[in-house]
Amino acid sequence: MGHRTYLIKTSKDKSKELFEANNSIPFFWLTLIDLDTVEKTEPEMIKVDNLNEEQYEAYAEQDSSSTTLKISKTDFLKNAAEGAKFINKHFSKETALYHDFISYLDLTFDNNDVLELALMEMADFSDIHLLIKSLKEEINAIKNDNANEVAYHIDGNIFSNLTGYDRFLSDKFKNHSTDYRIACDNEDLARDIARRKNIDTQQQTIQKEKRSNNYTGFLMLFIGLIFMCACVFMITKEGITLQTISTLIFCLAILAGGYFKLRH
Repeated sequence: MGHRTYLIKTSKDKSKELFEANNSIPFFWLTLIDLDTVEKTEPEMIKVDNLNEEQYEAYAEQDSSSTTLKISKTDFLKNAAEGAKFINKHFSKETALYHDFISYLDLTFDNNDVLELALMEMADFSDIHLLIKSLKEEINAIKNDNANEVAYHIDGNIFSNLTGYDRFLSDKFKNHSTDYRIACDNEDLARDIARRKNIDTQQQTIQKEKRSNNYTGFLMLFIGLIFMCACVFMITKEGITLQTISTLIFCLAILAGGYFKLRH
């Protein structure tokens, strides 16, 4: 289990998760918020983080969204416009994906809706104060056009570091974004390759065990036959004694074991 973060659309009393990420806060999400958004929610985030388990359960029943960072449609459009300039200037190869992400959100939620960022679980990696501090530093880096101070942006993983996952929720964003669809296809391909590799490894292990069983079975049959011949010779020479009976039982056990190995 990881620490999940969510980008949520809330319409009146109904909420819908649009994107999620595991153990990360996607960079594109952070371009949607500003310092005022964080500072409005900061006291509540700290308060809830300090509650014990019983207190938190009671609190969550009253208002489970009290610690989410809420963004109106107006603020979303304003912050996204600034984010687009920042990304186009410093991370130009991701401009198309960012445009797809913003246009998808713009089409998804109306003027009366609210976007919410649920990030509290990330505080489990350190503490709530460090989480809030890092959010503010990231926002300042974007607003001050300082790409060197950006910590959350990591090249290479769309799902963890840029957009988050949509495919486990509505799975609609890949129809809106070519880059995202390609990333999904590549992930599926990598998963299929890993699955086939795992199957091949299992088959190789089975074949190896089968060869080992065959070798052990033939060896046991060979040893059993030698002892059987020795047992027959002893019976012919000395007659049936306790020793020959014990030897005969031992031979039969070895032969049965060898036969079982060959059958399996």
